[in-house]
Amino acid sequence: MISQLVLATVLGTSATGVGTDPLESALDYAKQMEATVEATEAQEAAEEAAAIAAEAEAERSEAALAPSRSPSGDSIWYNLAQCESGGNWAYNGPSGYDGGLQFSPSTWSSMAPASYPDYAYLASPEQQISVAKATLSASSWSQQWPTCSAQLGL
Repeated sequence: MISQLVLATVLGTSATGVGTDPLESALDYAKQMEATVEATEAQEAAEEAAAIAAEAEAERSEAALAPSRSPSGDSIWYNLAQCESGGNWAYNGPSGYDGGLQFSPSTWSSMAPASYPDYAYLASPEQQISVAKATLSASSWSQQWPTCSAQLGL
């Protein structure tokens, strides 16, 4: 169709062969080309926006799956807390376990130094990690955190 329009413009005829004003034909052709270019540019912009959105979603997904990093390098404990309590180190819910690592009150009271708060949910992440390490040295991952340790491959 475009080649017919170009030929018609050059010859000063319509695509059907009937004579027309060459200037009018050229203007019509230019308008058609402009519309084609605009449609192509709009499609390219939409494809580029979709690619950017997909890349951003992939980065968010990768970040969600990547191990959390704490300033002290105790990422496994931050990952465990994410699994146990949604990363809420101050968790004090109805489950009977509290803190980010879901300590039972009896485990906390027997393992936490006297200088620490009376309950895990009142302790800092660093204090909870310290008690978790002491607890782990006296026990095992599967005894203390059976579900999440299995999910994390510990």
